[in-house]
Amino acid sequence: MTALPYRGWWVLLAGYACTMLAIGSTTYTFGLFVAPMSETFGLSRADANTGFIMLLLGMAAWSPVAGRLLDRYSARLVMGAGAVGFGVGFVLMARAGAPWMLAAAIFGPVAFGTVACGALAANTLTSRWFTRRRGRAMGLLATATSAGGFAVPPLVAASLEAYGWRDTLAAI
Repeated sequence: MTALPYRGWWVLLAGYACTMLAIGSTTYTFGLFVAPMSETFGLSRADANTGFIMLLLGMAAWSPVAGRLLDRYSARLVMGAGAVGFGVGFVLMARAGAPWMLAAAIFGPVAFGTVACGALAANTLTSRWFTRRRGRAMGLLATATSAGGFAVPPLVAASLEAYGWRDTLAAI
């Protein structure tokens, strides 16, 4: 009789996928949206890139909140809420009629979703599931952000070419 693999590896795989998609869809693809958003809203490239600053500030602001939620509630609940926030934020960005609406969606639900269902949550979850081989598990998880930078931007670029920036954001 063979032993089943430790379930924590499946948890790690799920956290890896969430981190890869959350970071890949935000930090690594932001630059792809600058030119089309600049044209739509009549912004300079510098002004359009302020959105990335809003993302980083939002992630910094939401990280302690997400961390506290992860301490008090199940990771499944927090990551689910983060995924919903992430999706709502991207739909709000896709439907935004003014730059301030984009900034609010980025700073609020997108940044919250990025930390609540991305690397912060996945690291917390992985450290809870692993006592033996924790270093190996955390090391593997650390590669998820780079994998997101490798896998997601080409898909987003193809979608931008085919469908435009608003539909691409809604699809993310």
